[in-house]
Amino acid sequence: MKHILPLLAALLPLAIPSGILAAADTKAAPQAIDLTVEYARQPLGIDSAHPRFSWKMKPVTTVRGQRQTAYRLLVASSPGLLKEGRGDVWDSGKIPSSESVLVDAPGLLLSPKTRYYWTVKLWDGKDQEGSFAAPTWFETGILDSAKWFEDGAKWIESPISVENGPEVEHWTNYVITPLGKNVPADQSSRADAYKAAETHYRELLSKNVWCGSLMRREFDASSIVSARLYITGLGYYRAYLNGKKIGGRDLAPSDSYFFGNVYYQAYDVTELIRDGRNSLGVELVNGRLRSWCLWDYEWDSETFYERPVL
Repeated sequence: MKHILPLLAALLPLAIPSGILAAADTKAAPQAIDLTVEYARQPLGIDSAHPRFSWKMKPVTTVRGQRQTAYRLLVASSPGLLKEGRGDVWDSGKIPSSESVLVDAPGLLLSPKTRYYWTVKLWDGKDQEGSFAAPTWFETGILDSAKWFEDGAKWIESPISVENGPEVEHWTNYVITPLGKNVPADQSSRADAYKAAETHYRELLSKNVWCGSLMRREFDASSIVSARLYITGLGYYRAYLNGKKIGGRDLAPSDSYFFGNVYYQAYDVTELIRDGRNSLGVELVNGRLRSWCLWDYEWDSETFYERPVL
């Protein structure tokens, strides 16, 4: 026994001091990560006047049963204000809630085509308050469809009508399969109907297929601080500024019911604009709006555009 007692005495000083425990608790304070607006990180051109906010609670491996019990969300006109803990656009105050997905900010008023900065901090199940997350941003779009036309936008099209040539006939042969082929003899009426439909399709296509348009606009600029391109097309477009492609999409805009709503895209083109003369170019092709017709549609000026528009 007398040999064991000195050993115990030697081990006792190795007990963890209370100061270290306090440091561990501080490290376990709740922290928000992966901040998004409408499920997007730093979205450009959010077209909702009342966007919703989401975040995740950073896990702490040494703590079990972590949960959010409250949050405070700030929206500001500059990241500097957030670092001071101030939200001049919106300050929710401490909200007792476990919600962290698509959280509303009632009363938040946003202006169109404006960048806002935001952050959030959390409280955990022990009512321990965390620090604000690293500030991030989102940018509003045009918000009101009438604003497009107030700013002078309008639907434009290529002034040059392209006559259908051999390349269109080749395309027609490629996209239309001989529907009457390989139909059983006992279904001759069905085969006749398919052949009639195919003939009808070919007649419509020969009159209504338009080649793609190439459009170009030059403009002067100097000392540009910020520049955005808001653009849409019917059917698909690809845009270039000073010869460099804008964005990474090839099938923009997204499909929609074109007679009710048309999606648009917003691009940050600040780095592509140079002092002096600039050139904006667009490739515009038929797309879904000006493809071949459906079973029950006829081509006419009241239903479909005569050529792609931008």
